[in-house]
Amino acid sequence: MSYGYRLFKYGRDQEKRRYTWNELRDMGTFMLRDICCEEKIMTKSAGIDPKRLNRDELLALLFRYRGREEEVLADEFSEEAAEILRSLSAMTMMAAEKLEVPHKIQMKKGIPLSEAEDVMIRHGFAGSYFVGTLSDAQGNVLAVFEVRGERMSLSPKRISESLPTGICQDLTCLLFDEASSRKVIRAYNSQKCDPVKERGLVAAMTRLPILSVSEVEDTKDALVIDFGAGHTALSAADTEKDTILEVRFQEGKRLCPSVAAVRRCTEGGAEFCFGYEAMRLLRRDGYGRSMTFFHNLKLFLFEERRLDVCDGDGNAAVVSSDQLLQAFLESLISLARGEHGRNYTKLCFLLPEKRSNLALSRLRSLLPGYQVEGVYSESVNCVYREMLRQEAYQGEDAVTDLVFHCGAGSASLVACEHEAENTGVAYQVWLKERYLNGEQGFGGNRLTCLIFMYLKIRIMLAVTGSGEAVLDEKFQDAYSSVDQYGGTKEVYQSFLQLYEQAEETVPTRFDSGEKGGIYRRQNFYRLWFLAEGLKLAFFSGEPVSTIDLPDRFPELCAVFARGIQGDEEYRVKLSIQKEELELVMAPEIYRIVKRFVEPLCNEYGILMGYRIKFTGMSCQIPVFRDALREFTVGRRARLKRGEAEGLKLRALEGVILRGQMEKNGRIIPEITEEEAEISYRVTAEAYDGTVQTIAAQDWTDREVFGYIRRHAATRQVEFTIWDSLGNEAGRRVVTLDIGGFTQTAYDTLFSGLPVFRQVQGDFDAIGEAEIRLFVYREENWDFCVLPAARKQGILCIGQVNRFLFDEDCVDYFSGRL
Repeated sequence: MSYGYRLFKYGRDQEKRRYTWNELRDMGTFMLRDICCEEKIMTKSAGIDPKRLNRDELLALLFRYRGREEEVLADEFSEEAAEILRSLSAMTMMAAEKLEVPHKIQMKKGIPLSEAEDVMIRHGFAGSYFVGTLSDAQGNVLAVFEVRGERMSLSPKRISESLPTGICQDLTCLLFDEASSRKVIRAYNSQKCDPVKERGLVAAMTRLPILSVSEVEDTKDALVIDFGAGHTALSAADTEKDTILEVRFQEGKRLCPSVAAVRRCTEGGAEFCFGYEAMRLLRRDGYGRSMTFFHNLKLFLFEERRLDVCDGDGNAAVVSSDQLLQAFLESLISLARGEHGRNYTKLCFLLPEKRSNLALSRLRSLLPGYQVEGVYSESVNCVYREMLRQEAYQGEDAVTDLVFHCGAGSASLVACEHEAENTGVAYQVWLKERYLNGEQGFGGNRLTCLIFMYLKIRIMLAVTGSGEAVLDEKFQDAYSSVDQYGGTKEVYQSFLQLYEQAEETVPTRFDSGEKGGIYRRQNFYRLWFLAEGLKLAFFSGEPVSTIDLPDRFPELCAVFARGIQGDEEYRVKLSIQKEELELVMAPEIYRIVKRFVEPLCNEYGILMGYRIKFTGMSCQIPVFRDALREFTVGRRARLKRGEAEGLKLRALEGVILRGQMEKNGRIIPEITEEEAEISYRVTAEAYDGTVQTIAAQDWTDREVFGYIRRHAATRQVEFTIWDSLGNEAGRRVVTLDIGGFTQTAYDTLFSGLPVFRQVQGDFDAIGEAEIRLFVYREENWDFCVLPAARKQGILCIGQVNRFLFDEDCVDYFSGRL
């Protein structure tokens, strides 16, 4: 018996699932082929071989036989579109079905009327989605609304500006049936109408007695925002109900990815989309589009940059990073306004441990229409939240919490010393924060990168049929290996060599203008999101030890690989063990824990006198606690486990609870920030090759660290930065040209940089043939270098160079990973 498939113009089974064009474009080639086979719309005997069709041919075939038009009403209102709807309404036939609407509909100006508000419109139409209009007595269309089932929703962007605030009476409500609604959507979106083609529209009509439109009232409560490198969260206090209002995003999620995508470029700049909408746009064409995508908007917080961007059609533009960041924050505030029905005029941002004043200044300049305030970091507010929840403020003795925070883009260690006293009328709570250590290059993205590398190597070995081990013996005793080699470079050496080999088989380094760049880009994003998904699945509290990739992530399990038979799409069929990923991450996690904690240990290498807490979503990985046990005896680090969203929201809850209890007079909080530790050492070579220490860990009381001397002909001086374990952490270069130095008077120098008044004698001693490079501290910078010299006896200074100890941050999304 032989079997064959037949092509049917409209499909054999009308109940089969239908796909929109965008849904199909989000799928990989393997998924498209699977659907074709499962739906029985292609076969070799019919002259169509699934394996011979490329992606574009599969898309066209599937959309022809299993496609459906994407009927999404444009979220905008124009007079041209309103006139088209008015014309369509005039030629509509009235249905026999009776339309029932509420006697009064209330809404706030600029706030969406959502389905959750249960504004019911009862009709007798078959179907689930309908479009309707609200018109005045003259027939002018004032609003375009949607009905899903019987629930009405109305976007403020689909309301005419002519709709007044107040009470509107005797409006006409027109609701089209499902078939007519599709025609109305096409006409509304395209702003084109062919009266001949649009005949036969059917609608039901009734009178809406009262539509009440009221202004949104300002609230005195602040909107608290945790703007993170990976995700952003928002909450606010409802003082009337004594509750906390969260902001929900797609599918009820409480975290919004801090990402942006370029929707389109125009002559005037670019139009962006953010969060989950940007992620959907990225998935178009299987991650192959060449549009500009920003993965970490927080990178632009401290300084403005000019950005070259392009959209998916290749149109380019130049925009300011401030424009991008402002649009992102405004979109979040607008979402909170619409969801809470309150107009927020006061914003409260959680600030980073370092450069907090600069961050606050930048946020105020980005959002001039709001009252912008700052509160302490996520680490401090998590400590405060736990203290208030456990009522530990009721007469607590002095306690020091050591807070290890690991976010998406960085890690930090902060000491929080707190105590409380019952004054008889309130609880006085003191908290002193001190920044101890940090690293910009380590965070959740770094751990995802290691899983990404591991997956890429595993796929390479599967494609080539090699039996080589991914991890050598150094990973089996990672802590000892890191101690032995003084770092992780030697531990990951063979791992990185395998990774470089994997690039030849599974290329992920892409360039938009390069031939084959689309496939490389697809490989990168599929593997990156596969790594993110594995990290979340294994370490978010689920009791899972093994994950079969095709079962858990079918849409991501296809990569473009170079095999024996040439370039082809390869289906990933791997099972991943949780223990394997822990082994991959263990050396790097132990390194950062050792670097942060070891300087605080006693002579026996034991950490004493602290309560240890972990914050940040990545700290749920058990390796963090396991690594810390190397430096503690008989105590466990406190880690609040749970869903990733809840961990990040605890800091927001700490801010709001503190404000509520202070307002109620229960506590009198006092938070002070002590001088940050210098967790690095800076050296430079003198002219004779000797190494001179410029800054060290125990020099926290110095404003001017010192200076080094060089001949006037010197063109550059290199400063080397060392971490607390003696490993090189980076280099900073100061370029010199004495011809460009400017003459200055002492009064001018000291008025601009008063810190040098105390070392005037060192400036007096500068000779004619020398340059002195003075190293000092400024707010928001770890160390600064001012070159000074004398020309014909007159003091001259060069340009100030400002540096951070740990500014070397890896861009994982540049296409070079």
